Amino acid sequence: MLFLPKPKLSEFDLIIERLKPQHDPLLKAFRCDKEDETDFIRNDALLQQTIKLNETYLLFERGKEKVISYITFSVGSFVLSPEREVYGVRIRDKPCEFPNRVPCMLIGRLATDKGEEGRGGASYLLAFAVREAVRKSELVPFPFLAVHAYPDKVAFYERNGFERAFTPDAGETPRTACMYVGLFDVAKKH
Repeated sequence: MLFLPKPKLSEFDLIIERLKPQHDPLLKAFRCDKEDETDFIRNDALLQQTIKLNETYLLFERGKEKVISYITFSVGSFVLSPEREVYGVRIRDKPCEFPNRVPCMLIGRLATDKGEEGRGGASYLLAFAVREAVRKSELVPFPFLAVHAYPDKVAFYERNGFERAFTPDAGETPRTACMYVGLFDVAKKH
């Protein structure tokens, strides 16, 4: 039997909604390739949002009652290698003291339903995340949007403009890779 790939999503057909209790029945059908991400959206996301630990958004195709992808934001910080360049200058060469921990808006989770993979839902939500981070950084200053990416997702984030905060030591296989995008550069482009 021949299976044809699903068509790419059109941004004109997409709707992003902040997670609400009314979405609960739709979340029961959501399944992605990482069990912890499926479990999170079904069991923890709404409670954590209610107590202000994070904020979760769902992606839908207009006229369909199926969650394509979801993304969760929180506030965090991360450490940049002193060898990393920030706005064209290595951190260790900065003319002012650069903090050890850098504040950021953090993508806590970004997941796509198995039946929707390859259609562009995660990329669409990632672009939404960058726009939201730029907007929110006007209210509370933070210079970066960051994510702790699973090793198999690093290339996806790199294709979307993210850089690694640290390069793992030889032979080291970290559970996640801290990645970031500078909001100052993004804001200048828009």
